[in-house]
Amino acid sequence: MVIRMAAKLGVSEDLVRQIEEVCIEEARLREKRLKLVYPEGAPL
Repeated sequence: MVIRMAAKLGVSEDLVRQIEEVCIEEARLREKRLKLVYPEGAPL
């Protein structure tokens, strides 16, 4: 779905895949950071 919409906007599938990879990596880093800062779990 995203790739089809991106194609309509002139964005290549390769670029969409790269953006997806960056988003996934950012989410992983966020989780890692939270585990380091709150080893017992988030306070809320």
